[in-house]
Amino acid sequence: MKTVKTLLLLVTASVSAQAASTLSFGSSSIFATNWANGVGTGGTTMAWGIVIDTAGNGFASGNYLPSFNYASGQQILSTSGGASDDVLFIGASGSLMTLTTNANDSGAIGLNRIGAIASVPYTNGTTAGDAFAIIWFDKTALTGSSVNGQKYGVFTNAGFVLPSDGTASQPYTSVFTGADTLKTQNFALVPEPSAALLGALGVLGLLRRRRI
Repeated sequence: MKTVKTLLLLVTASVSAQAASTLSFGSSSIFATNWANGVGTGGTTMAWGIVIDTAGNGFASGNYLPSFNYASGQQILSTSGGASDDVLFIGASGSLMTLTTNANDSGAIGLNRIGAIASVPYTNGTTAGDAFAIIWFDKTALTGSSVNGQKYGVFTNAGFVLPSDGTASQPYTSVFTGADTLKTQNFALVPEPSAALLGALGVLGLLRRRRI
C-alpha cells in the first residue's frame, strides 16, 4: 500500500512540475500596442514571445546570438560566452502580433498588438518569481531560424514576474493602460565571435592588397 501511495505522489508531483501558465497583456478595453518593426514603424504582424531571466542576474538583451528557431517552444538563448540563463519562449499561433481595430485605448487603429501567451512551461530552470521581458523580432512568421543582424526589441517592466506554476491566466494589463508609446527594436542579433574575426581578417586582407 505504501508503495502505491508513493507512486501516486510521484506521478502527481511530476504532473504538477510539468504544468504551465498563461500570461495576459490585454483585455477587451486595454491593448498592448505600438511595437515597432526593424525600420521603426508599426503595422507589421511580427513574431513575439517572452525571455525569462532564470538566474535573477538581468537580461543579456543586446548580446544574443542568432541561430535559434522561431517555431513555438522554449529554448535557451546563447551569447558570445556560451549558453546563457535567459530562456526564450515563443507560443503557438498566438505569438504573431495582430493589428488593433479599436482606438479606445491604443490611440490609433492599425497598431501592432499582443494579447496573451499561453502554456508557458516551467522547465530549463524557469520558476515562479522569475523576471521576464517581452521580446519581439523583425520577423513575420513562426518559421525558420534567426540570422546575423536581424533586429529585435526587449521590453521590460518591474511588474513582469512569472506567477505560480499552472496559473490559468495572470494579467499584466495595468502596464498598458492608456495610449502606448512607440516601442523600438534597439538590438540586432550579433554574429559568433569566430565569424566576426574572419570578417575582420577579410577586411584587413583587402586593405593590404590595395596598399600593394
